[in-house]
Amino acid sequence: MADVFISYAREDRERAREIAHLIEQRGFNVWWDRDLVPGESYSEVIETELDQAHAVIVLWSEFSRKSHWVRDEAAVGRDRNRLVPITVDASTPPLGFRQIHTVSAAALASDARTQDVFFSSLTSLRGDSAAPLPPEQSAPQTTPGAVLAGVTTAPNNKPLQKILKEEKRQRSFMRTFWMTSFVVSAVFAVLFGVIFGETPDNAEYGAVVIMISAFLIVGVCLIIGRFFIVIGRRLSKRKSVRYFDIPTIIILVLSFALGLAALGTEGMALADRISMVPLTAAVFFVILSAFSIPIGFFRGVGRKTFEDGR
Repeated sequence: MADVFISYAREDRERAREIAHLIEQRGFNVWWDRDLVPGESYSEVIETELDQAHAVIVLWSEFSRKSHWVRDEAAVGRDRNRLVPITVDASTPPLGFRQIHTVSAAALASDARTQDVFFSSLTSLRGDSAAPLPPEQSAPQTTPGAVLAGVTTAPNNKPLQKILKEEKRQRSFMRTFWMTSFVVSAVFAVLFGVIFGETPDNAEYGAVVIMISAFLIVGVCLIIGRFFIVIGRRLSKRKSVRYFDIPTIIILVLSFALGLAALGTEGMALADRISMVPLTAAVFFVILSAFSIPIGFFRGVGRKTFEDGR
């Protein structure tokens, strides 16, 4: 079992070699894909080493930010509170990893203070007692098992497959967001066109205009409202970006309950009142969803990591 697992993009291989050599000089056992034996299953070996490593070092760069492999491996380190990130080209870490302090590769190579803090992190994660530093170079005070260069919480053994599954779901965020919004809007548009497009009052507009109008109104309201909910969840340090969860369902129910009030409108034909229900609900969905932002902000105050917001 390696003390340290290094995750990187293939374009940063030489930087990974330099950092691995630096860490090995301090007595740590390092694993990176250079150690793969011909004939071994690539993914199985990586998962095994990643699962057993005390610390996960990820090298962030313009290349690794785009790599699903690197982000999955970094997610395991983050969710187990074992991630020690390094930036090799001053790139900003991707969303989901910016709450963790990132070490500069340049500073790690030349600055003694940065090296002391960095290796104290690795020592702490390995479970050893860190060697004391001179008073003028003392490391920040942390709790047992804390990560000085990463998150300040104790490591855990969250199942690797569960972490990877959650990360895959995170990556499907935008695709799911647009797909479901389009489908729901299209269904409402077709229903409106079929039911109300040929009624006497709407004959001058026709089914096509009715369908396009319904599609735009429901679609825009749905997208904006769900976007507000996602922002609220992120502000509250909630990692999940699943949409039809409890907050979304509650807001949908409340919106349609308020939309039903349109049935009591006087002076309108029954068909028109019925058509007002989903449209009114769509508008209220946006209004109620907007409250997710301040609620999420106040719930997130005091939480240092996404794990705190479980």
